Amino acid sequence: MERKSLLLLAIPLYMVYFGIKLLINMVPRILYVVEGDSPLEIVVSLGFMSTTIFAAVFAVFIGILWARKIILGEDTSQL
Repeated sequence: MERKSLLLLAIPLYMVYFGIKLLINMVPRILYVVEGDSPLEIVVSLGFMSTTIFAAVFAVFIGILWARKIILGEDTSQL
C-alpha cells in the first residue's frame, strides 16, 4: 500500500475506534441511570443515550464499510 492509502485507511479506522470507545463508555452511565432516579428521568435519559448509541453504532458500521472499500481499491476520493 502506498502512503496515501494508509492515510485514507486511518480515518475510517479511527471512526471505528471512536464508536467502540463511545459504546464502552455508555454502559456504566446507563446502569447508573437505571439504578436510581424517577421513572420519567430514566425514560428521558435513556432516550438521549439511545441516540448516542445509535450514532456510535452508525460510526462503527460506516467506518468498517469505508475501510473495506479502501482496502479493495474501490475508493477514489482525493485527500
